[in-house]
Amino acid sequence: TNIAVQVKEGYTVYSCGKNVTDSDKNVITKIFEDMGEYEEVDEQHLDVLTAMAGSSPAYLYTVVEAMIYGALQVGLPRDLALRAAAWSVIGASHLLLSSGKHPAELRDMVVTPGGVTIDAIYALEDGKVRTAFMKAIRDASLKAQRLARDACDEAERQLGKEN
Repeated sequence: TNIAVQVKEGYTVYSCGKNVTDSDKNVITKIFEDMGEYEEVDEQHLDVLTAMAGSSPAYLYTVVEAMIYGALQVGLPRDLALRAAAWSVIGASHLLLSSGKHPAELRDMVVTPGGVTIDAIYALEDGKVRTAFMKAIRDASLKAQRLARDACDEAERQLGKEN
């Protein structure tokens, strides 16, 4: 999950082992339903979802902060820049989830020939923003895998000491 659970807008994923009963799952859903969205996933997806859903608030806050700084650079007041950036992220996210459209299709609805958005997209592509995000997700996923392996190894060592 991520820190958005503080406002009941988190996205929590979980995986259940074969010994988890329906009663156990009911308890799980009762806990998670007050935290936002939740979804049971295959265990193999947990590490990458940690890198995405768990860490993504930090990525998005970095993007929002950059948007605010860009607006400050051309004279927009800070409080207005923050609200504009935050509401833009919220609105875009709601539209993405409700429309069922691919993000590229929605982006292309904003980009007009010779307009301001295409210049912004060009600057983002020139800065390799997509590559940076892809690397961030990959690197965070690999780290999550290492941490999970280390935790399993430690648990096995502890079990070995008890026996």
